[in-house]
Formats: sequence, C-alpha cells, structure tokens
Amino acid sequence: MQQIKVTFKESQATLSNLLFPYIPVVEEFTSDQIPVIYNKGFVAFSKSFKMSRSVRIELPSFTQNSETKRLINKVAFLDPKISFHNKQENGHIKDPDFIQSCIDFSKKRYVDNGRLTEKSYLEIIHNPLITHTFSLYLNDSHRGTVFLCYHGSMMHYWHSFYDLEFNKEQNIALGKYIMLKTILYAKDLGCAYLYLGAAYDKHDYYKINDWTGLEWWNGCKWSKDIETLKSLCKDEYRVFI
Repeated sequence: MQQIKVTFKESQATLSNLLFPYIPVVEEFTSDQIPVIYNKGFVAFSKSFKMSRSVRIELPSFTQNSETKRLINKVAFLDPKISFHNKQENGHIKDPDFIQSCIDFSKKRYVDNGRLTEKSYLEIIHNPLITHTFSLYLNDSHRGTVFLCYHGSMMHYWHSFYDLEFNKEQNIALGKYIMLKTILYAKDLGCAYLYLGAAYDKHDYYKINDWTGLEWWNGCKWSKDIETLKSLCKDEYRVFI
C-alpha cells in the first residue's frame, strides 16, 4: 500500500497564548487507504481528512446493555425494517421532498452553522467519500436515513436525518435508535469499527454515553478512558484566546 501523505495546514493563531497551530490533513489518498486513515485518528470533513478527537466503536466488543435492549423492545411494535444501499442505487435521496425534509430537519436540530441548504445537501450526496445509505422504515413509512462511508472493515456514521415530529409523537429516541441499528448492522457485516465523527462538547454526548466498546483518539493513540472524554466534552466547545 502506498504511504499516506500527511500535510500540515495552518489554523488561526491565538497570539496571546502563543498558540500557532498546524492541523494534520490528508488530501491525497486511494480508496484502499481510507480505513488506515481513519485508524490513525483522522475524520472525514468534506472531501479530505483532518486529525481530530475521533470517536469509534470497536464492534467485536460491542454488547447491548439494558438501556439499548429496552429501546429495541420499545420500537419493536412499529415493525422496524432497514434498507442498506450503495448510494448510487438509492434514488430516494434525490427526491425533492426528501431533500426538503433534510433541510427542515437541520433547521430544527442544529445551530446556524450546521444548517443545510439545498446546495450543501447536494454536496453531501455527491461527495465521493460517502458510499452508502442506511434507511429505517417503521410501519412501512420512511423515518430516517444515514449517510455512510463504508469500506469493508470500517464504517463512518456521517450524516443522519430522521422524522422529528414522529419522534416527538412516539417518544422513542429515534436518533439514538437509528444509531443503534446502524451499529448492529455494521457488526453483522463484519466491520471492525464504526466511526461516529469527532467529539468536542456536550452536544456530542449522544456519541459517547450509551455504547460499549467505545474508544477515542487522544492525539497519539486510541483510548478507552471514557470518563476523561466526557470531562473534555462537558461544556460548550470554546476557542481559548
């Protein structure tokens, strides 16, 4: 395998603290290098990778606890079905009504800088790093979709969209349920890891609170010290000046 080329890009300096950061970035890579890049603590952002406080689940050691079992049982009466597709084979993600539902979801779910436009949604579905989709149906109605980067040994749970109104009506923690079903599906596929992105503040607790087999990149290696991770994420993320 060709050696991965890592470059260092300047980030904003904070002169009062004498911080002059350079961010490790991977912009040139082949498809077979992607699992290795994730394993070295990089997270995909747009069409490149940046070293971050990445979070992943070691799937062979993942087991369900009483809370996840309770959630599975709570949703069972809705006859859940899943659909896993290569992105190119899923015409639903190009449907104008679905696109609008994702935009509406982001307006309700995220702060301003996380909100989608039609342009940014199209950038997601045309991003070559996003390879597959995972969709959830309850009582034969589409209730959520996850955009994934899947390469055999690993999967990255990247963007997710789900029916917030249905979630409110049923009170079933739909976002957590979709993530749980994706974890179980990835494990059944034989993946070694499911990556959940980066964790930097209390809004990322949903990635780290409920899953066994969790570990995070501390800048040098993968750590299973989840209490330290929770402590690092306990507040709003701040840029110190």
